Amino acid sequence: MFLNDKNAAINRQLEKSVISSKLIHSFSDTEGVFITGPGEMEISDEVPFNSHKTLKVTYPHMIFPVPNVDRNYDCTRIRLDFNKEDWSEYNRISFWMYPEKNGFDYPHALMEYRSEGEQTFPNRNFLSGCHSFPLIAGQWNHIIWEIPELPRDAVTMFQINFVANGMQRNMKLHSVAYISDLKIEKVEADKYMGWNTDEDRISFCHSGYAPDDIKTAVTSLFGDREFYILEDGSNNPVFTGETQILENELGKFNVLDFSSFKTEGTYYIKYNNISTPSFKISQNHWEGVMDKIRNFFYKERCGCCIEDIHLACHLNEYTQHPDGRRLSVAGGWHDAADLSQGLCNTAEAVHSFIDAALAIKDKNPELSKELLNEARYGAEWLLSTRFEDGYRCVWNTCGKWTLGYTDGEDSFTKHAERHPFECLCAAAAEAVCFNAYKDTDSIFADYCLKCAKEDFFFALQDIDFDNPLLFHNSVSVVAVQLYAEASFAASILYGITNDDKYLDYAVKFADYVMSCQQKEPTDWDIPFCGFFYENNEKITPLNYDHRAHDQVLIMCIAQLLKIAPEHSNATKWTDSLKLYRNYIMKLAEFSKPYNQIPAGIYFENAPCTLTGTGDHKKNRFADEKYINQLRSGVKLSDGVYLRRMPVVLTFRGSYGIQMSRAKAISVLSHALNDNKLLEIAKQQVAWILGNNPFSRSFMYGEGYDYPNMDSPSNSCDVVGEIPVGMNSFEDTDIPYMPMTNQATYFEVWVHPASRMLWTLADL
Repeated sequence: MFLNDKNAAINRQLEKSVISSKLIHSFSDTEGVFITGPGEMEISDEVPFNSHKTLKVTYPHMIFPVPNVDRNYDCTRIRLDFNKEDWSEYNRISFWMYPEKNGFDYPHALMEYRSEGEQTFPNRNFLSGCHSFPLIAGQWNHIIWEIPELPRDAVTMFQINFVANGMQRNMKLHSVAYISDLKIEKVEADKYMGWNTDEDRISFCHSGYAPDDIKTAVTSLFGDREFYILEDGSNNPVFTGETQILENELGKFNVLDFSSFKTEGTYYIKYNNISTPSFKISQNHWEGVMDKIRNFFYKERCGCCIEDIHLACHLNEYTQHPDGRRLSVAGGWHDAADLSQGLCNTAEAVHSFIDAALAIKDKNPELSKELLNEARYGAEWLLSTRFEDGYRCVWNTCGKWTLGYTDGEDSFTKHAERHPFECLCAAAAEAVCFNAYKDTDSIFADYCLKCAKEDFFFALQDIDFDNPLLFHNSVSVVAVQLYAEASFAASILYGITNDDKYLDYAVKFADYVMSCQQKEPTDWDIPFCGFFYENNEKITPLNYDHRAHDQVLIMCIAQLLKIAPEHSNATKWTDSLKLYRNYIMKLAEFSKPYNQIPAGIYFENAPCTLTGTGDHKKNRFADEKYINQLRSGVKLSDGVYLRRMPVVLTFRGSYGIQMSRAKAISVLSHALNDNKLLEIAKQQVAWILGNNPFSRSFMYGEGYDYPNMDSPSNSCDVVGEIPVGMNSFEDTDIPYMPMTNQATYFEVWVHPASRMLWTLADL
C-alpha cells in the first residue's frame, strides 16, 4: 500500500545510469553547513554512510509555548550557501537520509534551492521551488530530484527542511535524521512537458477497456504501419491493426485503434520495437479503480486509528457555535495533504460512494457493501459536526497533528458557520443517505432525512436572491452553481417525499440555471453555444481553477427529467441538455488524440472572477498572468479564448476540474442515452490513468509509473490517491508534470478522487 510499490516511478528513476556527478558536500563535517529554526545538528558516527561520519539533525515536532496556529508550528532547516555556483551541466540533485523511527514509519521532509542568474528561481511561475519527498524510517533512503527545466546557473543556496507539524502521543518530542553525500548528477531526465509522448512510450489506459469500448493508444514514435495486440506472456499476436497518423496544432501522433478487438483477457500492445505493460479487456475493469479509491478514503480517515499510519487523531479540534457551544471535528476524512477538512468535499464524496455502491450492487455485492461503509463514515461526520440550527464545521484547516488532550495547548477551535451552498451540499448527501440506509438502519436513515430537510430550508433562509454571489472561506460560489445545487437537493428530496413544494423549488432554481446558458451560437470566428455563464447577466463564462462543480449544473436538470418526465418543462430541460451536448462535442474537436476535454472558454475582459479560489481578491500579478495565459490558448474571437488547461492564478492542477466535467458528461450521456458522450466520459478517466503525454498513471497503485505525491497527512503514498492534477508550464497552455513534488498540483486531495468515483458510477 505504501512507498516504493514495484510499479512506482521512483524505482525506475533511482535505477537510472548517472552520466556524470559532482560531490557538493559529504556531510562528514559541518564546514559551510548552517542550521536555522528550533533544531540542532552535529557530526555523528552513530549511523555511518559508506564508512564515514554523517550529519545528525535533531528537530522538534512541537514548539513550547504552543503557537495558536492552524498549520505548521515551525521548521528546522539545514542550509548550504554558494556564490552563484553554476549547476547547469547537471540535472539531478541526490543525497542520502536515514530517519530514525518515531511514531511514523513513513516520515517526510522537503528540499529547496535558489538560483539568482538570468532567471531567478524560485519565482512566481514556478511556485515555491520545494520538492517534498517521502521516507522509510529505520533505513538509508536515496533521495533524488530531477530539475532539467529549472534555472540553476547561479545557485546561491540549497536547503533541507524538517517541518514541525505537531505530534501524537506515541511520538517523542524530537526526531532524528542522518544526512550524507549531497551530489549533483547528470542523467537522462524524464519527460516533463509537452503534448507528444516520448518516442519509446505508448500511452494507453492502464486500467484497461470494456469489450465494446473505443480502445485507442497514442505514441509519437513513427515507423511501421502495423501494430499488434498480444496476450500477456505470449509473443503471438491476437490482433493486428494499422496506425493512423494524426497531425494538428498539438503535434504529430500515431493513433493505435483496436476498438474492433473485443475478446476479454489480459494483453499488451507492441509497435515497432516498443511494448506496453499489460492491461485488461474486461467488463469489470473499473472495479479495481473503485476499490483503490475506497482504500484511499479509508486511509484518509480522521478521528480513528489507521494501521501503519496514525493513531486516533484530531480529538481536540473543535468547531464552535456563536453561542459558545463546541463540537469535536474528529472524524470524516482528511480533505487534503494538509490535514484540512471541508464540508462540501465530504458531502459530495458521500454522494459518490453511495452512487457507486448502488451501481455495482448486483455485480460486486462485497465491494458495494464496503463502499457503503465508507460513505457512512463521511456521513456521520456531516451529522456530528452540525448544530441543530444549521451552523456547522464548513472548513477546518487543521494542518498539524495533535496530542488529543481536551483543551490542551495544541487544541484548536474554528468558528462554526452557516453558508447556503454547504447547507445544500449537505442536504443532498443526507437525502441520498436516507435511501441508502433506510433498509438496514432506519434510525440513522430517518435522522439523515430530517437533517436534509432542515438544511435545505436553512440554505433558503440565507440566500440573498437579489445578490446570490457569495464569497466565503477563500472560495467563491457563483449564482449558477448555487441555484443548481439548490435545484439538485430539492429534486432529490422530492423523489423521497413526493412533496410538491420540493418539485416547485427544483423547477424554479433550474429555470435560473438554464437562464445562464448560451442558447444561440455566438458570432465569434469559431462559434460556440451550450456553455454556461456565472450568472444570468452572461458576462463571464463559468470556469474553475481548483475545486470545480460543473457536474451539478447538468445533474440538477437530468434529475428533474428523471423524477418528472411528464412535467410541462421537460422539453425545455431536454433542450438545455442537448445544448450542453453540442458544447462538449465541439470542445472535443480541440483535444485529439487524447480526447481530454479542454478546460473551457475565457473572456479577456473578465480576468478576476474565477470560481473555486480566493482570486476575486485581486493580487498584483492577477491581470498580467490571466491575460498571458489566455492568449496562449486558442483564439475564438477578439478577446475570447479556449484553453485546454485551466487558467490559474493561485492553485495549479486540473483533475478536479476535469473529473467534474467528466461527471457532467457521464450524467448527460445517460439522460440523453448517448453512447458517444459515454465514451468521452471514459476518456477523461483514461487521461489520468495513463493515456496522457507522459504515458503515466497519476493514481498511486493503479497501472504503471505513478509518481510520489505530496501526502504528508498520510506520511506516505497510499494506493488510490490522486493529486490535484496536471499542471501547465508557466503561462503556456502546455501540460507540465515535472518530478518536483509540491502543492498544489502534486498535493493529494479527495476532490478529484471522489469525482472519479462518481463518474465511474455511471460507466
